[in-house]
Amino acid sequence: MAVISKCVKGELACVKAAGLLSLSVRQVKRLKKRMREDGEAALPHANRGRPSHRRLPDAVRERIVRLARSTYAGFNDHHLCETLIEREGFSLSREALRRLLSTQGLGSPSLLRQCWTRHDPGPRLPGL
Repeated sequence: MAVISKCVKGELACVKAAGLLSLSVRQVKRLKKRMREDGEAALPHANRGRPSHRRLPDAVRERIVRLARSTYAGFNDHHLCETLIEREGFSLSREALRRLLSTQGLGSPSLLRQCWTRHDPGPRLPGL
């Protein structure tokens, strides 16, 4: 922002500013125009801070979490995703489901396996 503000004030040429910012001269001129019209607040992307347009609606998210805690408790991520698609009619990816459940503190259940212990072969026989 400091480079663009110097460019707006006339202290720095657009060509120099473009070189410093690794942008084209046209992009620097476009940023200068936006800064003159709306100030420094206009330089960050306009969608910053807004939720994604592809985000699942809150009602759907709550219903998925409720089902994962009650009806389908104990299902791993892959099986839960397949079941939600087949039985409940949801349309979501396994990764989206995994992210949703991990934010709610529901991870995929893991099996507790016994630790591997080394078998003691006993004393060695001479000559073998």
